[in-house]
This record gives sequence, structure tokens and C-alpha cells, in this order.
Amino acid sequence: PPVPAAPLLRLHETWRAKVEGSMVTHVGMGGAVTWATELMDLQPQVPVVGFGLHLPPTEEQQRVLDEHHERAQGRRKELAKETMMKGMQEQQAATNALEQELAQQLQQSMPPDSTKREMVKHALKALWMHPGAVQQGWPPSVHISDTGFTADTSKGRILLWPPLLKYAIPAVRSPVPQPLQIAVGGALEEMEEGHQTGALVGLSLQLAEELAGALQPAEVEVKLSYPPLFELPARVTPHGATLDGSKHQLCWKVDASTEQGQQLLAHLTEEPVAFSAVFLVPAGLAASQGALRQVLAEVVVHGRKGTTLTGTSLLQHGFYGKREGDLACGWTATATGRPRIPTLQSMR
Repeated sequence: PPVPAAPLLRLHETWRAKVEGSMVTHVGMGGAVTWATELMDLQPQVPVVGFGLHLPPTEEQQRVLDEHHERAQGRRKELAKETMMKGMQEQQAATNALEQELAQQLQQSMPPDSTKREMVKHALKALWMHPGAVQQGWPPSVHISDTGFTADTSKGRILLWPPLLKYAIPAVRSPVPQPLQIAVGGALEEMEEGHQTGALVGLSLQLAEELAGALQPAEVEVKLSYPPLFELPARVTPHGATLDGSKHQLCWKVDASTEQGQQLLAHLTEEPVAFSAVFLVPAGLAASQGALRQVLAEVVVHGRKGTTLTGTSLLQHGFYGKREGDLACGWTATATGRPRIPTLQSMR
């Protein structure tokens, strides 16, 4: 099949969580292969796209593979010298015997899968495949060892570019790292004989240690939405937040492309960081408590292109091993939460 000018598919993994206070009430994780719809009208001459999902070996498995490859190359060279003067059939028989022996040696020496890799392999085997736009198997004449699929661009266009594959990763007690943890809180203090109330709302955020290494995100976005009853914030911590008064929302952005952003990201993987604001509420405690229930915190972590949380990558015909093919992968981690509302008695 013809090779498009750019990769036409994307693999994106998503981790989502909901919290109340510091208690996680929902968590889910999965991945999907979708069309790069912004490119499809530019590639009308590509009838099908061959693709596959690849899960790399563990570090120990890769070490064994590298050592095996080096030994195998030496054995093949030795056999070529030994059978140089023999007939074609004898050469082929000797080559087949050697390859069978090498395959057995590799199978016997290969370390077992890690718990994480075994779990992800199981999820990829149980994936959902769109029945109309994709079929299993690489296109004819395309030979790649990983299990492949063929996406039909004409059917995709008719079906308005639906997702091609989906898979779910168990998120509870999972060996895949939980990207982030948040806790959302709020406190009220009565002022001026019950006619005004001071409100402190915010969240603490900590990123997983793994996000300090290969999975370092491109950007972290923290949003804090407050109720219309609250006046404009009197104090915001840390500095640098933008305020959208019409949406009643504060937003902090941590950009990994800046030196300051890299420092804050490193700090977020070492210990929790608080994002908070102090408001004046022109109402008593009871009304302020009701308004506090409307506070919503949201954290969105955008992974760098070319990385996924599980390590799974997307292979596309014509872009195997090329940088533009590797960059067709990405991930996002999102957590939303509301504060646990204390009773009026406990606040007094």
C-alpha cells in the first residue's frame, strides 16, 4: 500500500480520577487508536493504513535479546563459512537447523514478563476493534512481527472517523504508576457578626516519581473554579495564576519547556504542592457552606509526544522506527475533585 506523507493515526492513553476531599471515588485508565482527522483530507490517495501496537521488552529482557542477537550473528557467519562449498539444499537445511536451535535457546533464556508487562499484554489482547473501519492483520506485502491491523480510509470517512481500537487498563492495584494524587479542601471563618465569611479553598498536588524521568510531562494545568457568590480572590498561592472572572476560575500552568517550569515539576514529584486562594463571601456561614459545595478543582497533566503511561507504542506502515512515527503517541492524566464539606458545628 502507498505510504502517506505523515502518520495518519494516533495512539493516546488517558488516566482519569475523581476525588472527594482526599478520597478517590473513581479511577480509570485506557488507550485508543484514532485517526489524525486534520490530515485525512490531505491524503485522499491512501486507501488503507497498516498499523500495530508494540509493547517493548523489560530492561532485563532487552539485555538478553541484545546478547542473543550478537551470538546469533556470530553463529550465522560461522555456518556460512562451513557450508560455503556445499549445495543449496544442504545450506538451507543447515540454516533451518541453526535458526531452530537459536529460537529454542532464546526461549529458554528469556526472563519472564514483569507484572506490569503481563497486565498490559492481557489488556492489548482483549482490546475492542471497530467492526466497520478496521480488520485484524497487516495489509498484503507488509511484514512486521507484531500483531497488525488494517484501517480502511474510505470506510473511516463514511463513518466520520470513529476510534479504531480501544483498550482498558485496570487502574486499581495496578503496577502502572498512578500519575498524580490530589486532595481538595475548603475552610470557612465567620466575620463581622455573621454578615461576611472568609473562605480558603485549594488543592494539594503531587506527581508520581516516574514523571521526573522518561515520563516527564510537557505541561501541567491546575484549575480552581469557585462559586459566583464568592468575591474576587484576595490572595492566591502560588503566584502566576490567571483569573477568568466570567468563568469564576483560577488557572495555573506549569510549562516544562521553561527552566522555572522544570524546577516546579521536579518539586511536584518530590512532595505535595498547595494551590489555594482566599475569598471574601458576602454571606453568613450557612450560605457560604452551601456555596463551598460548588468548588471544583481540576488537574490535567499533558504527557510529552512519543510517550505513553504503559510504554505501548504505535507502529505505522512506512514510519516504523522513524521519529515522526514515534511522536504519534501521547498521554493525558486528569483528576477532578470537590472538597469534603465540614458541618457547621465542626467549623464553630
